[in-house]
Amino acid sequence: ADISLFVNNEVVTLLNKSDDEVYRFLNRKEYLEKLLTDKREKANDKQKKAVREVMKELFNLTPMSDDDDSILKSFQQFTSNLKNDLEKLEIHYKNEPSYPGVNVIKEGKNLLLNVLAINYSAEFFKIVDEKHDDFLNFAEDFEPVKAFFKGDQIDIWNRSIRLIKIYDESKTFIVNVEIESVVSEVKAIMKKATPYSEIRKIPELLDRYTDLYGSLLSEMEVPVLTSIDEARSRVVEELEGKECKESFYKKSMDRFSEITEKAKTCNNVAVLQNIKVEADALKVRILNEIMTEEARILASKLPISQPVTNDDHVAENPPVYHQPKVKSQKTVSIKSINSEATWRIETEEDIDRYIESLKHKIKQSIAKDTILNIEF
Repeated sequence: ADISLFVNNEVVTLLNKSDDEVYRFLNRKEYLEKLLTDKREKANDKQKKAVREVMKELFNLTPMSDDDDSILKSFQQFTSNLKNDLEKLEIHYKNEPSYPGVNVIKEGKNLLLNVLAINYSAEFFKIVDEKHDDFLNFAEDFEPVKAFFKGDQIDIWNRSIRLIKIYDESKTFIVNVEIESVVSEVKAIMKKATPYSEIRKIPELLDRYTDLYGSLLSEMEVPVLTSIDEARSRVVEELEGKECKESFYKKSMDRFSEITEKAKTCNNVAVLQNIKVEADALKVRILNEIMTEEARILASKLPISQPVTNDDHVAENPPVYHQPKVKSQKTVSIKSINSEATWRIETEEDIDRYIESLKHKIKQSIAKDTILNIEF
């Protein structure tokens, strides 16, 4: 009959000990005193059949040997390799949790760890037989997950994530039933637990979405570019006749060229809408810079009067000269003063209320010796 060997309650097999170590255990006195034997329980035909089926489905191989320990050793080697593959895939989910199949990976890994913890072949065959259906289900479920990461499906998924992110950021500004419908279809596929058979539909949907979104961008780009041109023209108008025109003109036009290019290459409706605000802010900033620089240049050109002298003798009671005080100027946008986007007028009292509120806010912006310029 087959027997099992134990030293210090640890099973001794060729799986966990070398040939030399087994020889020492059997021939040296110090080990023989600790050596225990027990009748070995062998796997039955049903258990061996279950293991073969699992290895065929999970690893696509059939054990070459019929020896219990050899089958266990082979199974655990391939199990260890597969566990490593699953751990590599887990990194993908840390970077992007929306990828499908995370539960398949998690449950499969736990299944494999249970087998790797087994040291006795009898226990191994028993466990695999009991978990036979779980192993086969994992093998079946893992195939499409593996194909997802190895093929082009992950690229399709990543493109979907990028475009849906743009939509979600700008959906407040989008009133387009077709775009909303296409996005809903893509999201419905991506939310499925097993979307693999339907991922092939996504590229066509994304192309449709890109065309529709691009058309919407083109429409919304027109008023934005108009706002930039108006802001640029206002700066050009302000520079006419100014001492600082030569030093400011190119620098100012370059700034507006940058913001124009930003609008033309923008792929996000929300960002595009914000560029209108950015253009207005840029205009106000440049106008203030022009005023500051112009005031500096004019102040530097004011003549400095000297008292009259005669024969190196300072005149008695020399006159006191005062340079006229130059007021500073400040430009603000009406948008920064009037925070209300709309006025709802039903009665004359409504008009008075809004005007009084605006008047109060303008007064708060007034500073001593400063001219306030309000840009509409």
